[in-house]
Amino acid sequence: MLIQAIIVVCSCISIGLLSSKKHFRYGFIAGVVGQPFWIYETLRTEQWGMFIVSLWFIWSHARGIKNNFKWRI
Repeated sequence: MLIQAIIVVCSCISIGLLSSKKHFRYGFIAGVVGQPFWIYETLRTEQWGMFIVSLWFIWSHARGIKNNFKWRI
């Protein structure tokens, strides 16, 4: 139940931020934070289609972070 609550909170924050004009880029971070919980839950319940979708979301959120934040290395 806790895992599902974390998934709901992270997903809602991510979508809310992604639809914001000013703070949209932080939605990618919220999305990435929630993805390990999606992966765990889909593996635990053997929902292979959702597992594949979760991998796609991780890649998409990571690409959003890469494209919207300037990293100084």
